[in-house]
Amino acid sequence: MGVLEKTEEYMEKETVKQSSHPRVSPYLQMGRLPRLEAWFNIIAWSGFVAYFCYSTYWASQEYVLKTRSPYLVPGYSFLGRIRYRFYILAQYGAVIVLYLMGYMAVLFLTVQCLVMFLVATVFRSALAVWAASGGFLVFLNTNRFIEYLINISGMSIDEPTQYYLILYALMTTNIRYTSFCLEQCKWGSEGKGEKARRRGFSFIDMLVYIFYLPVLFTGPLMTYDQFLLQTTLPRQPWTKSKVVNIVKDSLRVAFWILFIEITLHYFYFSALMSDPEVMDRLPRWALVGVGYCCGQFIMIKYVVIFGLPIIMTKFDQIKLADRPKCLSRIYLYSEIWKNFDVGLYRFMKRHIYVPVGGSRHGLLRQIIASFLCFVFIFVWHGMNYGILIWTILNYLGILLEAMASQVSTIPSVKAFERRLLSPTNSRRMRAFVTIPSFAMSIFSGFVFFGGAEVGPIYYNKIACYGPGIVAVIVVLYTSIQSSIEIAIFEAEKMKQN
Repeated sequence: MGVLEKTEEYMEKETVKQSSHPRVSPYLQMGRLPRLEAWFNIIAWSGFVAYFCYSTYWASQEYVLKTRSPYLVPGYSFLGRIRYRFYILAQYGAVIVLYLMGYMAVLFLTVQCLVMFLVATVFRSALAVWAASGGFLVFLNTNRFIEYLINISGMSIDEPTQYYLILYALMTTNIRYTSFCLEQCKWGSEGKGEKARRRGFSFIDMLVYIFYLPVLFTGPLMTYDQFLLQTTLPRQPWTKSKVVNIVKDSLRVAFWILFIEITLHYFYFSALMSDPEVMDRLPRWALVGVGYCCGQFIMIKYVVIFGLPIIMTKFDQIKLADRPKCLSRIYLYSEIWKNFDVGLYRFMKRHIYVPVGGSRHGLLRQIIASFLCFVFIFVWHGMNYGILIWTILNYLGILLEAMASQVSTIPSVKAFERRLLSPTNSRRMRAFVTIPSFAMSIFSGFVFFGGAEVGPIYYNKIACYGPGIVAVIVVLYTSIQSSIEIAIFEAEKMKQN
């Protein structure tokens, strides 16, 4: 049985399995709020967001000249503004890989692939693959390698664009060759090692996967099983709907590029966030606004960074992971990880979480699997103190959600909740109980955006400010209820379709 038949058989089994146990959205089981209350939450949350943005704009005009940020450059003359240095169009350099990376960087990348391929071929062990991959990943984060990368690329410290582009390409490549080798080990464990090398697991196949141009520099990530499946399926004829789809996606990406360029001429949240002294002098709500805008900016940036490769790969009839969902409509840790970088989430789920045990082998295995996922996240994102705090808070948030989910499924707890609370009041109670976890996720995001020095500023000026706690609770509650309302609307619409 060839790779095509193997993958088709696997997909058929998965389809039958899913169809026999259709998954009902948990949001459809929630009570609906009275229309007036639902609209109040949505309008109130929208008002808070508008005020956050206004506060950020005000802080941008009032404090930006006091920052020491290197990220401000002259903007477009017809707007007469300063803008944040934004390198969204750097991915066009992917069409000249050798020119952009240099032959030494390409050679270094190829040597990594060769070493990983030999490890997977000789040992046929997932542990050996992870050991080699982890060793490379740690090495990529060392100062010695950074100095080496600067030397071989001829880059300047004052112009780090190329450095970050190459480093991110190396980091995503680490995930890709790890995925390839782990899939190769799976085939080898079935006694099909030689056949696997002939049918999609040769070193040439690995290089084709690694150097696939649209996703080489920016992603989104795609596990090798999906890449192999989609590249071996017969090509489908072009239809009008496919062309219209590509046009719509292109217009959407073009709109967000224009939106970002204009916004960065007026809102200097990245420059403000990079200067802890200025952040410490901002009013509380301006502080919240800067953090909120940083989160939205990263989300929109990834919509563009992922959106362009998604469009390009459609010409090859390859479907990549979806673009990230809006962060303003997500309030659960688990949903953030599932819906922001979908490709990274699928990689960790397939190659770390599920092999260790996942959610089907008890809470303890789930805790261990989640821990290993976040160890990988910490190493992959750079291993600095700010990343460590962000990773720990995310892991604790996931644990709290997992334990709360386990408790809510206990029959006595479910019976107690049904007896005392109506579905609507149960929804209100769940939203209120979720506030601490939601607040922790927001705080961890602020640490991720601004680093370890910015975290204490948010904690001292927001969490430790007694009179403002009630206002924070109201803001978070309306945000959670608005997110639930949108999720219910989407679930109902999907059910109708």
